[in-house]
Amino acid sequence: MKDRKIQKFLFSDIGNRLGYLLAGSSFLYVFFSLVVQAVPSLQEWQGLAFAPIRQVAMASPPFADLAMLTHSARCDGSLSNLFDGRVNCDPYGRLFTYPPMALWMFRVLGLSSASLGWVGVVLGTAVALLTGALFFTLIPSAAVAGLLLALTFLSLPFQLALERANNDLIVFLLLALLALALSSQRRRSAAAAATLAFLAVATKILPLFGLVATQLLPAAVRSKARLPVRNLRWGLLGGVAGLSLVLPWLGLILQSPRAGSSAIG
Repeated sequence: MKDRKIQKFLFSDIGNRLGYLLAGSSFLYVFFSLVVQAVPSLQEWQGLAFAPIRQVAMASPPFADLAMLTHSARCDGSLSNLFDGRVNCDPYGRLFTYPPMALWMFRVLGLSSASLGWVGVVLGTAVALLTGALFFTLIPSAAVAGLLLALTFLSLPFQLALERANNDLIVFLLLALLALALSSQRRRSAAAAATLAFLAVATKILPLFGLVATQLLPAAVRSKARLPVRNLRWGLLGGVAGLSLVLPWLGLILQSPRAGSSAIG
């Protein structure tokens, strides 16, 4: 009887409203934290930003991981010089260890050190919104989805990733868009899947293993998940093309002790 009452509450209007309230409130806090970190004139509020990790993990300046890309995007010097350390534009003196595509994307978009703040806000906001969309899509109860999402938003790993603007967030966004492209029935979805797979693998090699795994799914599973075979094949082709772009530079990248976490894993 008690289980029925709990189940009834989780799917009731009150439960749904509570779930949306928790999700909305935690998202606003995350957005507030991102903006405070990005805008120097709001420094008096900084003590409230990312409070769950402030005392234990905020050892580096805000958006420190992203800074390696924004500052290096306008760095005078070849990729070889960046990889071997002869040229270093990172504000914290770290050796550049990311595959070329990560840098080229920032250069094509015209981003620089002056872009660090707003790029950090946009990236963190996009990841938070996408995470929320996934929770409410996959979990049937809005009350449960809202509670779990709030706990996720306030967790140390999630807050740390946003506060540092970890570059894996870029790969996360690419993979989320790739998942949509792979499951789409539209005509141009195969081209979109190939492009997104190319960018994802060229930015970080690990997504290629996921693309290979989708090819090995039984036909019944692919059909149930509505994954068109054409999209999967084009996605894998794009991923292999992305890998071919990384391989010529892999030797230089692996010379750094951080290469395993930056380029592959």
